[in-house]
Amino acid sequence: YTNFGTFAGNIMTSSNGISWTLQTPISGKQFYSVTYGNGTYVIVGPDCIYTSSSYNGTWTSRTPVGSNIEWQSVTYGNNMFVAVSSSGNKKIMTSANGIDNWTEQIFNAPYYNNGFLHSIIYDGPVGNKLFVAVGNGLYAQSCDMIYSSNGIDWNGVSITGYNVWKSVTWNDTLQLFVAVAYEGPYNRVMTSPNGTTWTLRNSPSNFWVAVTSNSAKFVAIGASCAMTS
Repeated sequence: YTNFGTFAGNIMTSSNGISWTLQTPISGKQFYSVTYGNGTYVIVGPDCIYTSSSYNGTWTSRTPVGSNIEWQSVTYGNNMFVAVSSSGNKKIMTSANGIDNWTEQIFNAPYYNNGFLHSIIYDGPVGNKLFVAVGNGLYAQSCDMIYSSNGIDWNGVSITGYNVWKSVTWNDTLQLFVAVAYEGPYNRVMTSPNGTTWTLRNSPSNFWVAVTSNSAKFVAIGASCAMTS
């Protein structure tokens, strides 16, 4: 397991998820997301990508796409790393190995450069897995998510309202995607069986920032509480 610090470039690791060890900080960096695939750990943050071949090994700086870009989330699937950002005119970048050849991918939407992407995963029903990213303001100034089967060709879904969608997860047992929103006037939970068709759900109002699940339950955390379903 690998975790990270938003400030001071902190990275901590664990072999069991219970006992954690703080690794040597990477000075002057912030990290928002970590993933693993193809024998490589990848961490992203503002204007930075770091990789390591071991969860407690040496981290090496790599070259991301663009500059002044807040890379918020990274995932691995379909033999590809995909990262998304919440600022600048670069929103999606991909790499086959996470180490080099990071390439910008374009999603053609009216307000693409003004929009934000906050979270991405690769998951879904067997045989129909997708990259699914959530954010806000990407398409027709409504709050949206985008999806892709290959990380290169993207489609968008316009969601009712102006919620700021911050996190998305998938549950294999329940066969369901769930996304949560940080703010907005509408219900701050939405679900999908396939990553392409989404339904808003009734939920407590809070500044929800993350959601995950085990085999039988979803858990979301917010600014001052947690909720389960």
